[in-house]
Amino acid sequence: MAASSDDARSTSSGDRRKSARDVRSAPAGDRRTPARTSQYMIAPAGPGVSGQELAEQLNQFGNIEILRTRDRRDTTAPPIAVVRIADDAATALRRSAAGSLIIEPDLHLRAASFAGALSVLPTAAMMTAFGPDLKVTIRIVSEAGTPVEQTAVRLIGEQVSVQGLTDSDGRIDLTLQGEQPDTVAAIIVNPRSGFWGLWQHRPHLEADAVNTFTLKPLSLPEALDWGAQPCSLIRSRRNAAAPESGSL
Repeated sequence: MAASSDDARSTSSGDRRKSARDVRSAPAGDRRTPARTSQYMIAPAGPGVSGQELAEQLNQFGNIEILRTRDRRDTTAPPIAVVRIADDAATALRRSAAGSLIIEPDLHLRAASFAGALSVLPTAAMMTAFGPDLKVTIRIVSEAGTPVEQTAVRLIGEQVSVQGLTDSDGRIDLTLQGEQPDTVAAIIVNPRSGFWGLWQHRPHLEADAVNTFTLKPLSLPEALDWGAQPCSLIRSRRNAAAPESGSL
């Protein structure tokens, strides 16, 4: 018996609905997340390797984009290749090189004062995700406890830094985006006058309290320094050699 047109239309629409359901329910396993790539600096661990030889060795490994190379200049400066490579591929290259290559992330340089911070948190700036803002209150006072106003205060974090001036009460509210109290690398305090500046590495800060820092006053020396003593001696000799008024 031949199917009616209504049955044909029902079958056709049912097939379309089934096909649409199959497309929507199709797993996305084939969509692979691309590997995370970073810049690395690669240099030979031993002497006698030129920049060209280093580049050829890296090209043999594959999956490495050589951005630039620096040839060796003397016995103490080996050739260096700056490359872009997936992080897992860099790990594999380091393992397969078996110590013949020095592979380090190509990171921004930091001041030598932060060397201790890098040893404690070597990858904090790259691995710490931006979270809640860190809001702290800083108060700058003298040794007598009086507020020091118009003092420049700067907080340096692992990711950002912020600065401002204290008010008449010696206070300032600063906000560091994506930082935590233990990721603040340093605080730098520069008073306008009358006090020594302050620099503190890894300060202990509390977000729910007033963090007070005390400045030491600048004191004038009681005696003349070595530069002022000759000037004073010259003036005294000139006064002694000058004739008294009315003596001529």
